[in-house]
Amino acid sequence: MKALPRPRGYKWLDRHIDRLDPETDYHEIVRLTAVFRLNEFLLNIGYVVNFMDVTMPTHGGDALIFGGKVVHQPQRRFEDSAYFLWTWYLYPPDSEPVKRSMDLLNRIHGAVAKGIPGAFAHNEDYVQGLCLLAVLPHRLQQLCGLPGYPERVQVAYHNWARALSEHVTVEGGAAVRDFPEDFYQMVNFADEYDARQWPRTRNGHTASDAFIRQFCERWFPRPLRGVGRTLMLTVIPENMRRVQQLEDPHPLGQLLVKLGMRAMFTLQGLMPDPRTPVYRRKVGRSDSPSMRQLKETGELPSGPPRRRPTAKGGS
Repeated sequence: MKALPRPRGYKWLDRHIDRLDPETDYHEIVRLTAVFRLNEFLLNIGYVVNFMDVTMPTHGGDALIFGGKVVHQPQRRFEDSAYFLWTWYLYPPDSEPVKRSMDLLNRIHGAVAKGIPGAFAHNEDYVQGLCLLAVLPHRLQQLCGLPGYPERVQVAYHNWARALSEHVTVEGGAAVRDFPEDFYQMVNFADEYDARQWPRTRNGHTASDAFIRQFCERWFPRPLRGVGRTLMLTVIPENMRRVQQLEDPHPLGQLLVKLGMRAMFTLQGLMPDPRTPVYRRKVGRSDSPSMRQLKETGELPSGPPRRRPTAKGGS
């Protein structure tokens, strides 16, 4: 991996990003925001929302239930996804690690498509998944009344997601097409996809409920798992809750979640920028195997590693 810049000063990260060109240094901007401002708790929130989103179409729910891991090995499935996500954050889109991970992802989709033909044949699902990967943190900030990403970071995340899209293939080997031309087109595409009147399905509900349980079981002790569910129901768009047949969060709980998120993002903007990247911090009991290996060896695995037992949750 490319060496990190040396932290100097109170708000060193913002100043460093301001010196980068989002048209050419887009991956470096994404990498720095990920390794200094992201952790696997936030990564798990994005994982749940992203996969619940592309489970709204009937074929999406069918594909996720077909493999069985969403319901029967929920922690293993998150950990496998964490490998892909950290690879894309840490390495440039044209690097060999990213190409290998994308090739593996395409082969996984192809294997599922043999059992459910057409499940991965919809170009818009790939576009939506990549758009959400880029815009979700921006969306979370706006949910609690903050402005979201600054323009430079918006441009960088759009260029990064578009570059990743060049390695993804739709069922049958076709390239992903019609990717949005800028960040706000990505936002609009994601919002329009979320607002559609998708049919309610049993598989969609089953998968969605399993995703929320996975998050709650991994990060919250049993007496507090209702708090985790309220958090997730708050960040899930209202129409997605309707389609996936989920309850609305309690109004007071929803307010407290938004206030808590606003305080977190506000403090992040006021406090000194972190000096230690996420992969050089102490090994956590809920770290995915990929993150654990990265902390222990300085390298990500070439594919999803074998799962180690987790302290919270389990499968």
